[in-house]
Amino acid sequence: MSSAYYESASVLDGLLGRTGSIKTLSLSNKVSNKPSVFALVHETIKYKDALDSIINSIPDLVKLTKKIKKNLVYVMIYDLLFGKKEISGGGEAKRQIIKFKTTLLSTLARHKIKMKVQHDQDLIPPHLRNTMDDVPRYVRVNLLRTSIDELTKQFESEGYSFSKTPNKSNNSNGKMIQLDDTLPDCLLLFPPLTNFHDHPLLQSGHIILQDKSSCLPAAALNPSKGSVVIDACSAPGNKTTQLAAIMNNSGSLFAFERDKKRCKTLIASLKRAHVSNTTVLGEDFLKADPNSSEYGAAQYILLDPSCSGSGLLQRQWEDSFFNSENSSTNTTSEPPQTNRNQKKKRKMKEVPKEGNKRRRSDHEDQTAHKNEIIVEEKKTTSDDGHRLAQLAGFQKELLLHALKFPKVRRIVYSTCSIHDEENEKVVESVLDAANSAGFQLAPCLPQWPRRGKPLFPNAEYCVRVDQNQDRTNGFFVACFERE
Repeated sequence: MSSAYYESASVLDGLLGRTGSIKTLSLSNKVSNKPSVFALVHETIKYKDALDSIINSIPDLVKLTKKIKKNLVYVMIYDLLFGKKEISGGGEAKRQIIKFKTTLLSTLARHKIKMKVQHDQDLIPPHLRNTMDDVPRYVRVNLLRTSIDELTKQFESEGYSFSKTPNKSNNSNGKMIQLDDTLPDCLLLFPPLTNFHDHPLLQSGHIILQDKSSCLPAAALNPSKGSVVIDACSAPGNKTTQLAAIMNNSGSLFAFERDKKRCKTLIASLKRAHVSNTTVLGEDFLKADPNSSEYGAAQYILLDPSCSGSGLLQRQWEDSFFNSENSSTNTTSEPPQTNRNQKKKRKMKEVPKEGNKRRRSDHEDQTAHKNEIIVEEKKTTSDDGHRLAQLAGFQKELLLHALKFPKVRRIVYSTCSIHDEENEKVVESVLDAANSAGFQLAPCLPQWPRRGKPLFPNAEYCVRVDQNQDRTNGFFVACFERE
């Protein structure tokens, strides 16, 4: 476990230095135990205000943070006071910190009295509570490998109980499985934070950790068996495997992904899910010829391009933390080396013309899969107007290109953004071109309660997923159909 402390300290360094999100940094190849590190950093951040106050109240411990890596002290003291109530493993850092155990415990007790709380969890600031803890663990059943019935029998043998009635209530029972109310044919709800990362059903591809909102675009596209489909921005592959399952491995599915590393992740995802009808293309969708003999036959296109990622719950949680840090006058974190937004702007002056996927927690996967680099977060973290305009221009270009394919019947456009600029306004900007090509905006997932903002006629045909009301990541989905 001691290595997890050092890896967690490095991730915390990067997070406070604003070089990446917890998920992105935890997914680094340098991190050996990704789920444990992700969880430890996430929980340490929750208690950072309390840790600041406690550590600053002990002068000799403040001196120790100058001898030992400060954030190593933080993650170890978190585990000692709030986590496992002990420091696992050995090492000099543990020996130095454990000398302060009695002082730390008494200081914690005084701090709780000062804050007028009885329970440790009450020390967590309100803005850092209940973001992920109330969100079910969504598990998509890979219908290429198993069925709902077979899978639930397996989980029942592990002590779970199963409700066949879709339920919108909070699934907090530690051993209860529910059918999703929107996608009952393939999506199960487990209690929040259920850990599947070492489960054999995940390793074998029988289940896929995929957030509910991430499942909606493929469900809206709903390609027929035997058809020709394009997934224009494919990695890490959750939507691609979902499309293959809907098609029952029939027909042809072309998965575009220009980035070589993401291509490897995509190929691994397809192999694990036993997908056999998909051709992975390590190239830019914008360069695909709509009139070629291969791609010209496409009947369905799924377009889920790079976006701001502003709908992601984990992103929202981290933004809340940094907003609080920026407004605080008493913080012990190292001053950031650079502003996160400025750093991203320097690295990415232009939006790459490719279908790069977001880091996306996962949030196609809400925590890191140890054998897969899940790019669950989008590349950008800046939501300023200039950056959104760049992204919207790129998204529009991709959508206009998709409209050029002569035999396409249906196109689904989606983002994990909450911004009008990337959602309704992109759709509105291509309506004339769509109409000229014989397309109309079509009602998308009519059973979904939240619809597009009324910025233009028929905008209610689009779908909005609210990350605060729907217990899943924020998403936007629009559907174009050829008359």
